[in-house]
Parts: sequence; C-alpha cells; structure tokens
Amino acid sequence: MRSKEQVWVILRADLFQGRDVEPSTLVTAKAVVRSQRFAMTEVARPNLLRPDGGVTYWCQPSRLVESDVEISEN
Repeated sequence: MRSKEQVWVILRADLFQGRDVEPSTLVTAKAVVRSQRFAMTEVARPNLLRPDGGVTYWCQPSRLVESDVEISEN
C-alpha cells in the first residue's frame, strides 16, 4: 500500500551558466521539506541576499510517496 504526503521541494537555478547548458545542470533540488512556511523562508533568504547573483531559489509542492514494496539493489 502507498501513502502520499505533501512536501515542498526547494529548487535552485544557476542562471549564470547561460542558455547553452543542459537544463538538468541548471536546476538543483536543494531540499525537500514538510512545511510550506519553512520552504518559503528558505528561498526568500538567498534571493534577498543576492538578488542579481545569477542564482534563483523557489519552492514548489510535490508528493512524497512511501511504499511498502522493497526494491532489490541487484
């Protein structure tokens, strides 16, 4: 059985690298947190400290899916 929990993903985009870089290289998931308020605080701080630094942080909702199925590492 699967259970789903809403979480917030804190993302960072390194825009200073330019447009010729693979999108997967530009965006990094920095953390997954349970609180929207905490996520908003975490993205506001670096965006205020370096507003024109070529790095942007934001958060978006997602779901954490837990399953009782075990996956073999083989």
